Formats: sequence, structure tokens, C-alpha cells
Amino acid sequence: MEPRRALSSLAVLSMAVHSGACGGRERPQLLVVVDTDAPVAAQLLADPSISPEAVVDTVRFDRFDEAWRPSCIDDVDCTANFVLPDPSSWPFSFGVATPEAGSAVLRLRIRAFRGAVATRGEDAVEGRAFSTIDPPPEAAIDRLLEVALPASGVETALLVLSADCLGVPVSLRDPPRTCLDGARRAAAPTEGVLAGPASATRAGAWPRAREAPCGAAPPGADAVCIPGGLGFLGQAELADVDEQSDAAAAPPRPVYVSPFFMDRTEFTVGRFRDLLNDGLLDAAGELPSGPDPDRDALAGCRWLGAADGANDDHPLNCLSWKLAREACRASGGDLPTEAQWEHAARGRGQGRVYPWGDASPACCTASAGRGTLCPGGPGPEEVGAHPPSAACGGLGDVSRDGVLDLGGNLSELCADRLVPYGEGCWGAPGIFVDPRCDDDTTRSRAARGGDWASGPANTRAAFRRGDVLDALHGFRCVYAGGAP
Repeated sequence: MEPRRALSSLAVLSMAVHSGACGGRERPQLLVVVDTDAPVAAQLLADPSISPEAVVDTVRFDRFDEAWRPSCIDDVDCTANFVLPDPSSWPFSFGVATPEAGSAVLRLRIRAFRGAVATRGEDAVEGRAFSTIDPPPEAAIDRLLEVALPASGVETALLVLSADCLGVPVSLRDPPRTCLDGARRAAAPTEGVLAGPASATRAGAWPRAREAPCGAAPPGADAVCIPGGLGFLGQAELADVDEQSDAAAAPPRPVYVSPFFMDRTEFTVGRFRDLLNDGLLDAAGELPSGPDPDRDALAGCRWLGAADGANDDHPLNCLSWKLAREACRASGGDLPTEAQWEHAARGRGQGRVYPWGDASPACCTASAGRGTLCPGGPGPEEVGAHPPSAACGGLGDVSRDGVLDLGGNLSELCADRLVPYGEGCWGAPGIFVDPRCDDDTTRSRAARGGDWASGPANTRAAFRRGDVLDALHGFRCVYAGGAP
């Protein structure tokens, strides 16, 4: 690393060098060196196994006074933003001269994030206006630094922005607290500062930056490996949709999901009949409801009885969450968590709006709006009825990994309770690892994805709802993926 590579560009900062000599005497100064173990944008282009949502490409600096209030010095901006997309830009450094009078302590807030998720705006401190780039707290690596400036010579302070701190905001209350790494999430700003020069960058070294392949054999021919990785649960653009309900899909939560297998199709009537006929489910116990034309909620039910295979290729609906889970367990799996389901539906860190990508759905894309916006009668279609086709512009209800009907046909039951993001078991900051939100037994179970009757907007991969025993809900199973 060139010792002052970033010095010239950082000169606009209030913390930048007050360089040069005074009366022939060289000013003492601190060389601040900043690195990260998160992947940066150029590494994503070279390595498609990196999760796009783990990448950082922008850094924001803010200077503070002794009370941790925004501070400006010598008519220089209090904040600065830099785009650093290439690993050759890391680690970067800048010098800070020790003032001849006033505080000899440097206090900074440094945030690394993806510029694409930040909002642009204006701010003012001490009467000075400046442009800002504000990352959402859940999508930034946020760090405080407090270090004494040297009385003589040049000293070095090295800090590493750890991706384990993604989504953990700093606290500027007294005493201030900052995340250093996965084990130290509420440290003092004076901690975690290393002395000495930096070596080669650590950018991209974070173990969870890349996808984790399945390490076990698939449980069946119709199970698809969903590699593990980092992504976000929820979508900021849906903040105004059901914002007062349990089903609100914002604020997004960073999650790491281990590899798993998922059924390629929704659980079919034929598969359920096989479980009954093979004695793996109690035929005398609870069974799905059959179609009832006098009850709108059950008019599209596909179960015709254990001996009737006419609807074997249709997804099973009109059953309770309990029975759906029993069917998955009898098959060697379980219902997916919301995190697993959305990890698969959004392209494993690609942040897709829909399972097939970002293109808005048409009637040919997914089974949605049947009988209203789109042709068709009540009830779901056969599984896999919407493959990609030229007539549909190459689109179909198929995920990145080849899973079918995550967008439409039936809304799918999940293992979790439907708890608003940011509350209860979703309330903690930082990365959730293989989360299952099952604490609040007063809430309904969660269901994900659109259905054959709802409008195409509900096919969004971040869409949430509660479970109801009706013709709109079905399920699919997931299975352990094994260690990679």
C-alpha cells in the first residue's frame, strides 16, 4: 500500500491533513489505515459465488467532537463519501495532523455499504451545508474510532471494518459503543485499533461472503439444492404495504442461511396420497378439506379423497399448518423457515423482486389473478404450469435454482410465526443466522408467496401473510443440506 494513497482525495474532510511544516518544524500526525474483510464490487464481477448483498463499494466518514457531536474544522466539510469498488483501493489511508491547540483526540464514524441502497440528501452542521449519502442501518458496516493524536512523529492506527458487524448500528449515547467483530458488538470506540502498517487487504476474506454448497446427497430426485449465503429478508420498497400489520415486509433484516434442499414443486395431492397409502400418515387422522362450492374459501380445494387420483398433479391445499408439517416430517423434512423460503425466492443474495427476476408479472408468468385479471377458474393449476416460454418473453415462475411456483399458484406455509420485522425475535440488530421466529404463540403462522386468486403484485418474493385454512394456501418441504 502506498502510505498516502487516499490522502489527496480525503483533503476535503475536516479530519484530513493540516499538512506541511510550521516554522520549519514538521507537524506530528496520525496515519489512519482502514481495511475491510467484506467483498468489494470488483470481486463480485470476478467471482459469482459472492453474494451481491454482502458487497460494499462506498465509505462515508463523519467527524465528531469530544461529546460525539458532528464537528467541522477550518471551514472543511464534516463528512465525506468515497466510492472504493476495487480491492486495489483497500486498505486506504489518510493523515491527520495533531493540532497546535484544542483536542488532540480524533473521533470518527466510518460506514461501509453498497451505494445502490443508500439515499442521497442534504445536511448541515454548524451552519455548513453539504450533500450526504445515508445507508440504511441494516445494510451498513458501522464503526466508531477514538484515538489520541501523537505528540511527535508519525504514528499509525489500523482498523478493519468487519462484515460480521453488518446491520449493527453504533450508539452515540454516553458512553458510545461500536461493533468491532462478531464477538465484540458493543465495544468502546478506543478498542480494536491496531498499531503498525497494514499488510495486503482483507477484502473478500469474510467466510460468509460466498455461497456454501450442499454437502449431502439430495433426499430425492425432486429436491433442489439451495446453496447457503447472505441475503436480506424483506424489501424496503414494501415499507408502505401493510405497514401497520404483522405482515409488513420492512425494515429488511440481514440473514445468513445455511445450505438446504427444497422441493422443486409444491407438495402435490398425489404425494400426500402416497404417504397415506404407505402408512406414513394416519389415514384415520386429520385430512385436507375437499372442495365445497357453497363456501368460497374451499371452492378451489383439490383433495378428492385417498382413493381418487384425478388431481394428483395439483398442489395440495385446504389443510392446516399442523398437517402440512406432519406431511413434511413424514417425508424426512420440515416446513421452510421464512428465511429459507425468501433466500430461495430472491435468488440467494441477488435481491430479486420476483422469483424469476425483477420484471413485473403477466398472466403467463405465474398462476395469479385467475378468474379476475387472468383467465381460469377457482383453484390452483397443476404444479409447474408456468415454465419460461417465448410467448412470455422468456419468463416463467422459476427461481434461480429451478424451483417452481414460488411466485404464484399457492401461498406456502412456513415454520415461523408471523412477527413484524424489527419486533420480538426480529428486533435484534445485526445478521440473523438460520433464524426461525417462533416465540410469540399468539400470532398466526407465516405464509409466503402469491396465490392463484390474488393479484400479480402478491407474487413479490418478499410478500408475507398469515396462514388460513383455505384454497389459497399450500406448502413445500425443505431438507438438511449437510455441511459444505
